[in-house]
Amino acid sequence: MADSLLASSYGKFVLNDFEFFGDYVLPDEQQTPKALGTTITTANKDIDYTKFQFLVVVGANLDGFLGLAYPDFNVGQSSSDGATIIPLVVIDAGATPMADFPRVVAHELLHVRGIAGHANLLTFPSRTIGTFDLQLLSKPGQLNNSGNYALGDGGMVTQYGDCFDAMNSGFAGAHLNVVLKNQLGWLENRSENITKSGVYTIHPLESSGNGTVVLKVPWPGSTHRFAFYLEYRTITPNGTPEVQIRIGSDEHPYVGSWLIDTTITESKQGPSKGGKCSNYGLEVGKVFTDPNTGILFERLGDENGAASVRVVIP
Repeated sequence: MADSLLASSYGKFVLNDFEFFGDYVLPDEQQTPKALGTTITTANKDIDYTKFQFLVVVGANLDGFLGLAYPDFNVGQSSSDGATIIPLVVIDAGATPMADFPRVVAHELLHVRGIAGHANLLTFPSRTIGTFDLQLLSKPGQLNNSGNYALGDGGMVTQYGDCFDAMNSGFAGAHLNVVLKNQLGWLENRSENITKSGVYTIHPLESSGNGTVVLKVPWPGSTHRFAFYLEYRTITPNGTPEVQIRIGSDEHPYVGSWLIDTTITESKQGPSKGGKCSNYGLEVGKVFTDPNTGILFERLGDENGAASVRVVIP
């Protein structure tokens, strides 16, 4: 997990060694996440919590959640700056399979690090965004529920549906997508803002160095600073590299990211196409067009390990 976060952040998210203290047997009425954290810190008054990056508690009953994050947890100790505040992550040991622990812990650590939203999926049988109103994504009440909801033109929004990303279910070694990396400030000079038509190069998302790993194409007329984000993933569940297109907003980070399925047809149903994480992006020679704006993306060939993409902006 630590190595995966280090790689995904290009060396910016460094986890120190874990220090274990416990076990504890607590009455049922203390099994709520905050009560559990408070009880454990009270039982360990001799521990200096200021030396830790995070506090991770395993064993709480979270009523259906695998994990929860509390960025500003008061451990009940005084420091020179006042109360000691440390991010708290609580993992439900009964609901989380042992093999899934590293991913769930990483997911919650990324929440306390600053990611407010999740990695979601947009599917459209017409292979376009159709009449989908992006301003819908800026309505927190619509997004903060755990269910899916239908859109016009047969479209579907699937909460947590981006199976490539740690902020959904993810898979071993998965990098965060570029929308979320941008929100955390991990991209620095590796992002290129595209405002005119042309052929552009995207270096692999997993690569280190200074090459561009995201093309950002602003959504014309968006009142919430929405944009298309293009990235080139070379590590995928089925081993096929692809250029993926997502929607995100600099103004509203709580909406997370939205992977566009550029491949789905009426005969392919479900966000993971039969329960498996399938490719959703552009393979060589494929085109995605948005009829609302006329913006077009075409995946051209690869050169020197990077992907070439033609962008048309009317």
